[in-house]
Amino acid sequence: MSFLILTACSLSKAGKVEQKEYYREFQFEAKGDLPILKVRVNGIEANFLFDTGASSNVVSIDLANKLSLETISTGYVYDSGGDRAILEYVSIDTISIDSINFLNTTAVIADLNSSEVVSCFALDGIIGTNLMRKAYWKLDYLQKIISLSDDISNLTDNSNWDTLNFEFNEVGNPTVKLELNEQLSHDLIFDTGFNGTISVPKNSFHQLNAADSSTETTYKTGISSFGLYGKHKSDTTYFAKIKKAELGNSTLELNNQIVAFNAHSNLIGSKFLSNHTVVLDWENHFIYLKKSRKSSNNSLKSFGFNVLLENNKLKVGALFANSNAQKKLEVGEEILTLNGVNCQDLSAEDLCNLYLSGPLNFEALNQLELKVKRGNTTENIKLNKEVILD
Repeated sequence: MSFLILTACSLSKAGKVEQKEYYREFQFEAKGDLPILKVRVNGIEANFLFDTGASSNVVSIDLANKLSLETISTGYVYDSGGDRAILEYVSIDTISIDSINFLNTTAVIADLNSSEVVSCFALDGIIGTNLMRKAYWKLDYLQKIISLSDDISNLTDNSNWDTLNFEFNEVGNPTVKLELNEQLSHDLIFDTGFNGTISVPKNSFHQLNAADSSTETTYKTGISSFGLYGKHKSDTTYFAKIKKAELGNSTLELNNQIVAFNAHSNLIGSKFLSNHTVVLDWENHFIYLKKSRKSSNNSLKSFGFNVLLENNKLKVGALFANSNAQKKLEVGEEILTLNGVNCQDLSAEDLCNLYLSGPLNFEALNQLELKVKRGNTTENIKLNKEVILD
């Protein structure tokens, strides 16, 4: 899942911070592995996603109507699936984040209920890089705390941190260099609004495989990703265990990492970042990373499928090749029960919570029992967690 809002409107550079000297820290909620924070927009409390993959702030249609915001411009806005739409730009007098006031910033108005999956996040808007660039930020994923300040020294002393240089792409997103097997180089968008690890374009998979046929790989087929405008088309996502990966000029150990290869994807996301404390220095183009918990991404364990939320039903969205799930399930089948939970009786909110946890995120479980609808009959399926790629 990645919202990834790309817009090149010059209006997005407007705005300033009211306070001159400040330091604040506050809790955020991790929903679907994404950081959601409480803000006030022109005095109204709202839930906003903190999204470095969004080059502009976003406000929902409902919030824009409630605030009676007036359109100042229009332009094309792209999402993570490459889909685009003409959206309206508005100016917001004040966005307050823990009493720090960001004045006269711009935002686009978007439908944040464009699909059931997007609406599960219950967002009123998105904090984009046009606002973030007015301050320094620290994200402590372990403690779920965000800090912001006018002074970078309040957030890091530069010791024991891995330092990444980043550049801004043409629409204002921070990008870092990723080199795979000393052959292919990619500019990855540093995207806190993407709940995956590392994902690069699909054509690179074929190039790497041609250069080294001994690379361990697998794939899944179906619908497993969503953007601002809803679900992406059914597609194949490849996975490879990369023998050597280097992220910018850092000393991060990324050898034998599992990397995803997907269409319209050049991202490093929150599942990777959540193992670190992250500091964003927009002025000097630095990202500081400090490991906060032991973890590795050198194997892929799964129950063999992704879920899809569609028409208030939980369905099989995608299946991993050669998995037990692929032998027992079919893409599109409705999941009637999941480990004894009757999915048909759940409220929309409870169904969202179940979806956002997801079979791939049931890390504490080793077995799933499902009942699926197959034609006019039902089938009971038992799946064990298995190593998909190691």
